[in-house]
Parts: sequence; structure tokens; C-alpha cells
Amino acid sequence: MRHNIFDKFFVALLTLVLMVTGCQQEDIQLSGEQNVKGRIVLSLSDIEIYVDAQTRTTQTLNDFSGYTFTLNGVGVESGNISQEITFDANGTAIIEAGTYTLMASNRYDPITGSDKAYTAPYWEGTSSQFTLSAGTTEPVSIIMGKPQNAKVSIVQNTSFSTLYQSVTLTQNGHSVTFPTDDDVYFLPGSVTLSATAKLGSHVTDMTSVSITLERGTHHTITLSANSVTGEIIPVVSGTHTGTFD
Repeated sequence: MRHNIFDKFFVALLTLVLMVTGCQQEDIQLSGEQNVKGRIVLSLSDIEIYVDAQTRTTQTLNDFSGYTFTLNGVGVESGNISQEITFDANGTAIIEAGTYTLMASNRYDPITGSDKAYTAPYWEGTSSQFTLSAGTTEPVSIIMGKPQNAKVSIVQNTSFSTLYQSVTLTQNGHSVTFPTDDDVYFLPGSVTLSATAKLGSHVTDMTSVSITLERGTHHTITLSANSVTGEIIPVVSGTHTGTFD
């Protein structure tokens, strides 16, 4: 475990920057067929969260079981490499010597393959580039930063709810209709808002209102409508709530 934990000084630094520490090396015992390999040690990673409406803090990850790790770079024998790798219980992995970056993501469940983009916050991060020499150990650190998707809430003012119902947000073929008891998440970028005219109202269905979402943000979309024309007037605000920036 000695290579798995940085001292408090380095943990403080890691909350500010994405870094790879390349100066700590030691000889390791490898079998003959592994004579061009070395060992990387995954250091503790931090996720930024908000403990209240204004205060940023960090949360240390010590369970990587839900993450997929992808090694990208050039090996000394194999050339270009882009492959998933597995760390042992001590956060170490034996890989071919070379120059790489390491990406971590928990968007897709490693077992079921289910996508968290629309069901829960997910994180991704990439290390700085590092060079691993044969027979040495290289500590690698990844800072995840804020979530990569966006959380969305809908507020319907009376001017809107008297004319419309079944408010729906759609992105890449994925749709959610409000109201819903579930937390709602989307990928950053454009989503389309639609609503159905209530029976007896003088308006027609609305289908083409575009809203832009930012990663790591909890967006509250407040909907109002012009009482004469029925035009939907969305007001979008981003808040510091929970795990979202």
C-alpha cells in the first residue's frame, strides 16, 4: 500500500491540478517474459463536490470497482496502444514500458454496460502523460473534477400549466416527461423541450424549444407562457446543488 497513498501535502496539490508524479521509481521483480514491463500505481483521486450552496470541497475516492481504466499511448514493443487495464486490490497494474495517459470513467457499468448519462452523476478524468521505464514503478494520479453530465429540474408557472401539459425533454432519442419522481440527467449540449396543449386551451402543441445544458450544472428550467399567444418562455438557471457545480 506504500505506493497507493500520497502524503497530505501531495493530496492538497492534487485538488488543484491534474498531475502525474514521474520521479518516484524503484526496482521491481519481474519474470523473464516481462523484461520490458513496469508497474504503475494508481494514486487516490479526488472528486469536487459542494457541501452547501457556496462551499467547494473534495471527496476522496477509494473504491474504483465501478470505473473503467483505459491506457492510451505508445509501448516500447507494441507501438500504439489503446486498451482497458485492470488494477489489483492495491491499485497496481503491470504494463509494457512506454509513454501513456490513463483515463478513468464510471459512465458505463463494467459488468452490465448500462449508461449512467441519463440516470446518475458520472465522472471521467485523464492523467497527465507519463513515461514508464522497464523494471520501474510509476505513480499515476487522476483528478475527476465535477460530473460530466447535467442535472435538470422543471418548474411550471401557472401561466404555463393552465395551457400545457406533458412537458418532455429529448436528447439523442432519449426522452423524459415531467412531472417525474426520479432525478433527471442529460449530457451537456442541446436538449429539445416540447409540451402538449391542454384540451380546451387556445394553443397548439410546442415541439421545438431548444435548451443548452452545461456539464456539472444543476439546471432549473422555469416555464412561463404568454397568455395570448401561448408562447413558451423558458428561463434557465444553473445552481450549486449537491454534487453539481
